[in-house]
Amino acid sequence: MKGIKKGQGIVEVVFSIGIVLLILSGVVILMVNTFGAKNKGFDRKKATQLAQMIIEEKVAERDNETETFWRNINYGIEEKNQPRIGFDGYLYDVTYSKDGDNGGRVIVEVKMEGRDETVTFERFFAKL
Repeated sequence: MKGIKKGQGIVEVVFSIGIVLLILSGVVILMVNTFGAKNKGFDRKKATQLAQMIIEEKVAERDNETETFWRNINYGIEEKNQPRIGFDGYLYDVTYSKDGDNGGRVIVEVKMEGRDETVTFERFFAKL
């Protein structure tokens, strides 16, 4: 009888270790996914900040350099793969497009290098 109890104790220990390892591996996987989501969220936030800055610059351009701005709208000018200091790893495109006789659109698309994800902002400008 003593031999059976010792063997049973070893099985219980091995089984317990297996359950603990299973729980720990689940926790580790959860932590890795959480850090990945946090980094992805940070990247999108920074891309959004860059897009907003560019749109604000285009508003200032419309107000201060009116002829140049509306010429860009009328000709559908595109600015491709533009870098920005302080936003390493991000490139942006600006597309001007005419929208009827009294306005136009500016579309800003920010790309994150090494990822297939983009952030796009679009703004309509009315000609007064």
